[in-house]
Amino acid sequence: PFMEQLCQHHISGQLKVAPEHVSRAALQAMGKPPPDIYRKFTSQYQQTNKKLEKEQYLVPYLISGHPGCTLDDAIELALEIKANHVVPEQVQDFYPTPGTVSTTMYYTGLHPLTLETVHVPKGEEKAMQRALMQYNRPRSRDMVEKALRIAGREDLMGDGPQALIWKSGKPRSQAAEKTGANQKQGRRHKASGKNSQSGDDNQASRPGRKPHRSKAGPAAGQRHGNSPVRGSQSGDDNQASRPGRKPHRSKAGPAEQRTGRNAGKSRQSGKKYHS
Repeated sequence: PFMEQLCQHHISGQLKVAPEHVSRAALQAMGKPPPDIYRKFTSQYQQTNKKLEKEQYLVPYLISGHPGCTLDDAIELALEIKANHVVPEQVQDFYPTPGTVSTTMYYTGLHPLTLETVHVPKGEEKAMQRALMQYNRPRSRDMVEKALRIAGREDLMGDGPQALIWKSGKPRSQAAEKTGANQKQGRRHKASGKNSQSGDDNQASRPGRKPHRSKAGPAAGQRHGNSPVRGSQSGDDNQASRPGRKPHRSKAGPAEQRTGRNAGKSRQSGKKYHS
């Protein structure tokens, strides 16, 4: 069968499909089949992968703010996303493009084939429909709450099984408060460690812990101090200041040490000229 061939040989873990919406009114304005077709395909896809013992998923392509899509339709789509445990990372917001039926509806408010009035979301309503598709993100919370209140769906705010967000001002659970307190305490400890003048002072201020000792030797302090190590006259003096290390010997000859890298080139060019 087609579905077995598809799942067996032509999918590498994820299959992208484009139902675009789940509302019948919105799909009808898009010229798409009803949502039952997509649900039937999803069921067959999951059963076939289970039969083949493959772990493969569907990635639905969804769109918000399309002409013909009302706020109630957007809430229906958000509930479908929640029920199927789909977390869309990217949301396609409708953008009018020339030469399409959707663009004609967007600018005229009429369906060009039936001349029926079509609802066109714009401005803040368009932003609310987009936020509903990513209702679980913190930045979308205010817009989702406003959309639910306008639509009269306060039942979707709270801790119910279909709730999209918490009610504003609702106290958090004890576990959440404890987690938040631990995070704040960790940030305070981290900030105190950055603002302290010395790592030893920071470690010593914590009871029950030994002072932290730096692994760097005396030479580390000399390198970061006022002594001009890079400007020293001899590399041997710099190496000798580090205990336990042998003096560094340069591979270059005496002539290159005196005049630099360009001296060899000038001597070679001079030989060619005189010859």
